[in-house]
Amino acid sequence: MVYTVGQKDGAGKAIFYMYIDGMAVTVEDDVDFDPQINTDVVDFINSEGSYVTNLGSKGRSLKFNLYGEVDDAPTFQQLHKTRKTVILTCESLLDYNGMYVIQSFQVKESVNNYFSASIELQEHTEVNVITQPSNSAIPSKTQAQQLSAQFKKCGTLTKKSTNKTCITQAQKLLQYVSFYLKYKNKKLKITGKYDKAMVYEVKRFQKKYKLKPITGNINTITKNKLLSVVAKKK
Repeated sequence: MVYTVGQKDGAGKAIFYMYIDGMAVTVEDDVDFDPQINTDVVDFINSEGSYVTNLGSKGRSLKFNLYGEVDDAPTFQQLHKTRKTVILTCESLLDYNGMYVIQSFQVKESVNNYFSASIELQEHTEVNVITQPSNSAIPSKTQAQQLSAQFKKCGTLTKKSTNKTCITQAQKLLQYVSFYLKYKNKKLKITGKYDKAMVYEVKRFQKKYKLKPITGNINTITKNKLLSVVAKKK
């Protein structure tokens, strides 16, 4: 049986839409989630003192049942066979959004134009060079999606921040949405530094989207808005 969003199945579990590489499926809210992470306390040079960071080598693991259109089943099987990275997005289960490799895919039943299957996804954690400081061109849509998944994990950024990876991601995402391009008539480069130009461009972003207070810092509100603007850009 195929359920629709908002319904409850026989066990009273909610149903959600999920997109895996653009293919729409419905999913029961009983995803087996394993973060597969280690935590460690790292000294952070900031007014916030120290913070706990996740140091994982394997990334998140997801196991669940899904329902989809029967024409998409061969595509899932091919993605599983080739181990190609897929993008998962789900508005109702935001914590699961990211890039994954299909570890297993097993069709259970096909009825009319739909199928049910069990699937296991392993988060893609391979280091990507676009997270490193560089002076490359504005990111493509695919690169912006990859950056967003990584930047989502970053904490607050200010002019005192020293996390070059997160600052680099922020600069590239700002460029993707037409910020951090020029400062005092000079073309800006990706530096990984939270300098005066970065503060100025973040303030411009905050002013445009009416985010208060306008500080030039990337707090949770500003980060989430940036991710939202990036996601909506066509």
